[in-house]
Amino acid sequence: MSTTPATMTYEKRKRKCNFTTNELLILEENMAIEENRKSITSKFTDSISKEQKRLKWEDIAAKCSSAGPVTRTGQEVRDK
Repeated sequence: MSTTPATMTYEKRKRKCNFTTNELLILEENMAIEENRKSITSKFTDSISKEQKRLKWEDIAAKCSSAGPVTRTGQEVRDK
């Protein structure tokens, strides 16, 4: 028996909770650091690559995750 998209059941994706005040403060503090802001917001060059930016966001996400009840990814922090 084949399943069609109409007959398949989809599980609703669970939402993560909102960013806490502590997480937002950590994000603001990290963006206030000149070195972080410069490397995250600058255009791609030979000295700044996509991988370096991703690692910087992951580092900030790890700091946010340690302060809050939810584990955040670098992409989630970047979107915020």
